Amino acid sequence: MRYWKKYFILFACLFLWIGWHIYLQWDLKIPPALENKTIVLAGEIIETPVVKKNSVRFLFETKEYGVVQLDWYRTKTELQKEQIWELPVRLKNPRNYDNPGGFNYARFLFLKKITATGYVYDRAAPSLQGKLRKRGVGVRKSIANNIDTILDARPQAALIKGLAVGIRDTMTDSQWQLLQKTGTSHLLAISGLHIGLVSGFAFFITRKVWSLLPRMPLYCPAPIVGAIAAMIAAFIYSALAGFAIPTQRALIMIMVFMICLCLRYQFKKHQVLLCAAILVILWDPFALMSASFWLSFIAVALLFYIAMQQAPKWQQFIRIQWYISLGLTPFVIFYFQQISWVSPFANFVAIPYASFTVVPLTLLGVFAHFIDDRIAAFFWLLAESALNYLQWFLEYAASFPWAWQTYVISDFRVWLAIIVGTLLLFMPRGIPGKLLGACLLTSILFIRHPKPEISEVWLTVLDVGQGLAVVVQTRDHVLLYDAGMRYDEFDLGEAVIMPFLRYQGINKIDTFVLSHDNLDHTGGADYIIKNMPVNNIISGEAIKGLDIKQRCVAGQSWQWDQVEFEFLYPVEENLENSNDNSCVLKVTSGPHSALLTGDIEKASEAWLVEHAKSDLKTNILLAPHHGSSTSSTIPFVKLTDPDYVIFSTGYLNRYKFPNKNVVNRYSAKALNTATDGAIRFEFNPEKLEHIDINH
Repeated sequence: MRYWKKYFILFACLFLWIGWHIYLQWDLKIPPALENKTIVLAGEIIETPVVKKNSVRFLFETKEYGVVQLDWYRTKTELQKEQIWELPVRLKNPRNYDNPGGFNYARFLFLKKITATGYVYDRAAPSLQGKLRKRGVGVRKSIANNIDTILDARPQAALIKGLAVGIRDTMTDSQWQLLQKTGTSHLLAISGLHIGLVSGFAFFITRKVWSLLPRMPLYCPAPIVGAIAAMIAAFIYSALAGFAIPTQRALIMIMVFMICLCLRYQFKKHQVLLCAAILVILWDPFALMSASFWLSFIAVALLFYIAMQQAPKWQQFIRIQWYISLGLTPFVIFYFQQISWVSPFANFVAIPYASFTVVPLTLLGVFAHFIDDRIAAFFWLLAESALNYLQWFLEYAASFPWAWQTYVISDFRVWLAIIVGTLLLFMPRGIPGKLLGACLLTSILFIRHPKPEISEVWLTVLDVGQGLAVVVQTRDHVLLYDAGMRYDEFDLGEAVIMPFLRYQGINKIDTFVLSHDNLDHTGGADYIIKNMPVNNIISGEAIKGLDIKQRCVAGQSWQWDQVEFEFLYPVEENLENSNDNSCVLKVTSGPHSALLTGDIEKASEAWLVEHAKSDLKTNILLAPHHGSSTSSTIPFVKLTDPDYVIFSTGYLNRYKFPNKNVVNRYSAKALNTATDGAIRFEFNPEKLEHIDINH
């Protein structure tokens, strides 16, 4: 009983420690009165800035608000880590795009201890207050620059930089997607696996050499010398990665194991693992809330479990791949809603290949960098060649249609079946239930997502910030109206729309309507078209970069599952104002309807009032042009006479949409994605309901 009391007190103290740090972090929030206001902050750039197409992003540590993430647009100033600046900035508290199935961006920033995001307001004068504490560009940047020079912008240069110094900012979307689809992201960036490999090599080589030296083992045993070498190697490699959070955890774990070895104390494996976990949490209290913490410690626990089983080494290696892939499956699905079914096969080949070719060659290049660039070039070019073969293999593994699947599980019974099934498969030999475990695991293949009934419509206006995206579902069909915004390296199609479609169990789009050629309506279209089958694309005008074969025209109509769809606008001639070319679509089921208006303004509203008067009455109105003062004219508002009006706007957007006067023109209940998140309506001939899908 005393044994359990100790653990209870220990866990209670840890949770108090975590709670205290959460309170301190929460207390650094920006006061609402200061959000989006220009304030001057003094602070230090604490990480290497990321240079993007039109901006530079960096982390800025301040006394007032802790660490804030800033973008400096269109600047030619060369920013470097450890510079001290006084900057005029505009900040917001972190906020999610509030949609079912979406990425929790605010939580992500919170776990990184980032209290606010914003940008440098350079109409005032930024001021460099201090020089770099360290002269020169630093060892990591020097190595990265040398790799870029030697490999001359070859595609694999980004991967080699990731392995050498942990800089992954230049990796392309296609490279990330390939690693995700094959479950090999951990292989091509400095991770716990590589730090473990480096420390392991250092341990075994040093121990072997030391044991061969005459009399030296008498002064200090070879295992202890090997352990010290392993800790030094792990520390140096972690430093090359800039002591990123995952490498900190790996370093702490290795230090604990090696110190136990040096002390010659026979700790039980679970005690060593628990000690490492406690130290990680003391060092980084937010680690307990991160996916990587649980995945890494569960993987190590599975390794210990495999080590307890007596088997030849080749069988052990196969079991490692199988057990880790199977054991992590429930957690990977829980955290990421996606899983790579080719991961065991891909890792079975890629782990030994990368561990004995790519990683050693890359590290030899790093060591040679301090001796002669020509020797470094030799090793890095060999590493690049080895990566080409690995990429070919991974592309083959990812080519199978079932390689990468999405699983959104909202039913607790399915989770219970998966967890119980996994545990049964891990039971030792002789304990029955393996077949039952396999059957329980297959429950994931029979997940069914709810659908509308015949004649029913589910209409969801997604929260995409300052932009627009609407998903219209009938029983057997899906229409997507607009695709949100795309920024430098942030695509709402990838970050919001595609996750929502997967969450709904949608695997194809029957009709994709792009209202007009504005980036806040078409930004995510390219990603969606490339990653999901789309049967038909319709637009109000030509769109740059997309092959649009069909235009929306007033009077065009069709029926899906007893639901009527009709374009009320535009007419065939194109207007100079792109907004006034927007497709206006009416969706009707019995007496209930919704009107999607894009960015139409006064001219197109006047045409609709004159020519489509009888069709404008609606229950649900998507406010034209996000509620700007150039739209929602009084005649249009009177004729539409909606029960609900929806404004799709960005939180504290610079345009100050929706305009207060426009909001006041509507007698309908007003909803805004900036404050309400995704807005869902379900209607059929008998009913119309506003559904809260965010809570």
